[in-house]
Amino acid sequence: MAENPLAIIGELDVELFKNVEATQTLALADGVLPGKVKLLMALALDASHGTIEGTRALTQQAMKAGATKEEGHGDFEGGAIH
Repeated sequence: MAENPLAIIGELDVELFKNVEATQTLALADGVLPGKVKLLMALALDASHGTIEGTRALTQQAMKAGATKEEGHGDFEGGAIH
């Protein structure tokens, strides 16, 4: 798995990194929307901003959460990213 692109925060401020991770876990957990859908939305946002490491990490997280390659690629079908 790709290194966590937010790991640099942990090197600078361990407590802040713990809070960021806890917030991310809560925000991306299953709820009204499944976690994989939330991860795919985050993936599309990262990709649209060209954040390669974030996109890579979110792709792996989404697939681990049950997203298929087709679902991941579907995020980019209607946009300028191919």
